[in-house]
Amino acid sequence: MMNLKRMGWGCVLFSVWMASLGVLATRSVAEGPTSPTSLVSALRQVPVFQRLDEDQLQKIASVAEVALRQAGDRIIEQGKRVGKMAIALESEVNIRIDGATIRVLPPNSLVGEIEFLVDVPASADVVLLSQSRVILLEHRRFQGVMDADPGLGYAVMGEIAKMEANRLRTNNQRQAK
Repeated sequence: MMNLKRMGWGCVLFSVWMASLGVLATRSVAEGPTSPTSLVSALRQVPVFQRLDEDQLQKIASVAEVALRQAGDRIIEQGKRVGKMAIALESEVNIRIDGATIRVLPPNSLVGEIEFLVDVPASADVVLLSQSRVILLEHRRFQGVMDADPGLGYAVMGEIAKMEANRLRTNNQRQAK
């Protein structure tokens, strides 16, 4: 009788565990563009990747993760290493340093690039202003794609350099006022 009770609870716990795995698996598929075609389409909207060809976008898509995040979620935390760059597809992002907003970036903006470029902790918090699918690019995997295709790496790094120059110019203009 005691073994049956234990087995009964074990079966219940196993069933709950399996059901939760099923819910999580269903949720992750529904969270964002997980097919190669839809992820490539989403990447094509990101300014840093707009000059890349279909094959190059597919290479990036092969190492990208997609997650659904809510308004107010901090996708990058100041002072911490995330190991990933992020792109909020539908939401603007609030860039905050020490709690003060320094800028709001539009949807499809690449963030977390400072840690990628210089291997330092995040210099700012990045907070979603609305619910959004977020593409995450883990640094080592993304670097591997760029190393394997130097043309892709050159194009992406050139676009990141332009993006950083524009952000620096904007910041300098604000400070001068």
